[in-house]
Amino acid sequence: MKFWDWNQIKAEEVTSSQWKKSLDAENLEVSMVELLEGARTNAQTLTTEQVILVLQGALRVQVRNEEVTVRASQMLAIPPYAEYSALALKTTSFVSVRPPAVGSDMGVSGSHAEGGFREDPKVHYDPDQYLWAV
Repeated sequence: MKFWDWNQIKAEEVTSSQWKKSLDAENLEVSMVELLEGARTNAQTLTTEQVILVLQGALRVQVRNEEVTVRASQMLAIPPYAEYSALALKTTSFVSVRPPAVGSDMGVSGSHAEGGFREDPKVHYDPDQYLWAV
């Protein structure tokens, strides 16, 4: 068993309007993020599923070509290899939970882990079907 206290974890300033506290559990990466009203996150694509739980505020998230507003006590699951970005409609705090990255997630628009053929979302991910080959 492991125990953490968010009050004891130092916040990292990502930008002048975004702060993040992160921890790595055995099989999960957990981050607590705060965005000031009007702050945007860079578009990113991760190799793993990510769940966002908004604690306070409102976050407009664009996943691929869909947009949803996530408010306090609401959660959003972002599938692997889906490009997404977010805009804080109010000052927003949220928790992000995901398994450890496969390879090395780049976190840059249109990028994903550099691991060769196995990591290529165009080959392995079809948003309409999870079975890509027979």
